[in-house]
Amino acid sequence: MVRARTHKHIQSFFSFLALAPRKEICPSTMQATTLFRTLDHIRQKMQSEPLEKLLAALLFGSNQALVNSKEQFSELIFEARSRIDALKTDPETALVLDKLSIPAIFETARLSRMLSAMQTVSDTHNLRQQVAHYLDFYQVFSGLVGIKTFRDTLYALVIKPHEQTQSPEEKLLEFEIIDPGNVGIGFDRFRAVLTEIEALHETTSRCLDISAHIAIAYLDSGSNTLIAIKTDGKLIDSIRRLIIDIWDRFRFGKYAEMEKTLQSAEAGIEFITLINQKEKDGLLDPAVAAQFRYQAIHASLSLFETGATLKEIQVDTTIDNRALLVGSVNTKLLSNSPDTGASTSTGVNPLPPPAC
Repeated sequence: MVRARTHKHIQSFFSFLALAPRKEICPSTMQATTLFRTLDHIRQKMQSEPLEKLLAALLFGSNQALVNSKEQFSELIFEARSRIDALKTDPETALVLDKLSIPAIFETARLSRMLSAMQTVSDTHNLRQQVAHYLDFYQVFSGLVGIKTFRDTLYALVIKPHEQTQSPEEKLLEFEIIDPGNVGIGFDRFRAVLTEIEALHETTSRCLDISAHIAIAYLDSGSNTLIAIKTDGKLIDSIRRLIIDIWDRFRFGKYAEMEKTLQSAEAGIEFITLINQKEKDGLLDPAVAAQFRYQAIHASLSLFETGATLKEIQVDTTIDNRALLVGSVNTKLLSNSPDTGASTSTGVNPLPPPAC
């Protein structure tokens, strides 16, 4: 019964991805968590920390011969510059780079003057005495420190308060709802997303025999909407693995062979393998095991149909020409109509909650 509906589910989700405005990102609607991670990613790629330390030593440390730092400086500055060029290939990262004027920190004329100074000036004391040279080095240093300060402030005021709501045994899992056209997420669609997330939590908790509360840890609006849930860490791991396993059944493989792939949707899914093993060992009644298998796959596919999936899938997955083969979007999921929901849109009546 699930397999008869899976092609429709995946078509709907690919349609959302095809419509999502990924190449035109409005900076005012970027999620705060996305901005923080992008800033952190930029700093890591540029190797900002060792470059900041070297510049601090040149500007403020004890006097030293520049020849001792010449090679390290050249390597770090060229590496940072080349990494910025590579980072520009991602639209969101390119937007942050542009709005914060990060490429301007490493403008060619300034770098040339700095490299020349490293060759001609004898030591850091003389470097600081020459105002033009000092300003070049200080502007790069202050630019890098400014990025770090911005990132750290964003973490302290926005990200850290979210993390502090977790108990030691809990973990977070982030879901992203795609919003084509930035028209907002309707109440019925939002309710449908939460319903499928709750169904995944209930199925995994009953099967794993773990009683745990589930709650929304935080919401974050932007070009898309982010929902982070928190619950027992083992359940988070299980839900995450389940969604990724099911998504990968369709993400990998040729689109022309999609129907064949759908027929073996249960194959290789870790959570389904666990259910099968429990059934084989006599720990699950065959009827209950069948319910678990159905609900695990059905809730995951219904989640995709609402235009929602894990945040990490949105970040890592690049939709190629297969998206162009998708038919029409399930427009009910884009509207605020009262019948916008995963259960009604699939045409499948949900089973009552199973019990181990």
